Amino acid sequence: MISRARKLTEAMIDLKGELDGSIQVAIEESAQAFRKGMSSAKTISTLNQFNGMVQLIAWQVFSVEPNLILPVTARSACGIKVVPEKKCGVSTKEQIREHFEKTTGIKLPDKELKSGPRKGTFVFNPRNYDAIDAWVVAEADRILSQR
Repeated sequence: MISRARKLTEAMIDLKGELDGSIQVAIEESAQAFRKGMSSAKTISTLNQFNGMVQLIAWQVFSVEPNLILPVTARSACGIKVVPEKKCGVSTKEQIREHFEKTTGIKLPDKELKSGPRKGTFVFNPRNYDAIDAWVVAEADRILSQR
């Protein structure tokens, strides 16, 4: 975890050098409770630790206190209405992905399968969900700061 924090610090310092003017930092607030079928206690604990480090690093590098935004607040601010998967057959992640692609016009890159019967096929890269989540939090912060 420390090596990731070092890499993040270096990336933020590089980013600071490229930015002009004021900056806002928004971070997805981590889960505070357990829900059936969701992350384990270990995962939530690790995310909380890393979120704390990210907040401190952002404050040290940019001299601003990060805004913590709950995922449900971020989705609401962005106008994303999630229908339970049992009702619509589409996962929450996919519903948010569809909103992102429709709103931004951006289609994130797929990944090519390197082995197996579908070798050479391009499929949605699951890592893109993290990028989409980051966009939702940043967009929500922009929207909420204008209110």
